[in-house]
Amino acid sequence: MKLTDSQRKAIEHDGRNLQLIACAGSGKTEVVARRVVYLLSPGKGGGLAPRNIIAFTFTDKAAAELKERIVTRTRQALGNIPGLAEMFVGTIHAFCLELLKSESPKHLKFEVLNEVQQGLFVDRNSSKSGLTTSTDLTGVALKRYRTPGITSPRCRSCAKRNATMPSSTAAPCSTASRPTRDCSKTRATSITRRSSKRP
Repeated sequence: MKLTDSQRKAIEHDGRNLQLIACAGSGKTEVVARRVVYLLSPGKGGGLAPRNIIAFTFTDKAAAELKERIVTRTRQALGNIPGLAEMFVGTIHAFCLELLKSESPKHLKFEVLNEVQQGLFVDRNSSKSGLTTSTDLTGVALKRYRTPGITSPRCRSCAKRNATMPSSTAAPCSTASRPTRDCSKTRATSITRRSSKRP
């Protein structure tokens, strides 16, 4: 990729703070990757150790792309550098979590909730947080948003049964207290148990 004068100035910037403002597809990732290579280069950028460089991104996807670009450009310019894996490239949330774990032993078991865990967390704590009693500006109780055509993941057989029904006739899951069990199997088991007691 041929660099513009502005990109080259950003890569070789020797001052303190530097702000890059550019549109999508203008080469920001490439500039950041080459900036990292510049900082790792002996003499020109100061020859920093990889562990002394942190590159933050907004998403995990962007982090993966930037990591790959940094490794590629570093190997092209400087060959294999020991300790390159010690450089942190990722989201600020991931960095803060790792920092918390390394500095505070009581937080070693802490993890960031994924999308499914976030939904379960909100479900379990909605009454404590006041979500179940919240109203809009006119005083009407708020209802939980549900994606059209998607039933509750609490029960597999209910989800299959309701998938072929209109949303107005879809039956609610009867095993709300057993979110990981199949309610049709539960009913079949209980019927079998009752019949086994008869002579």
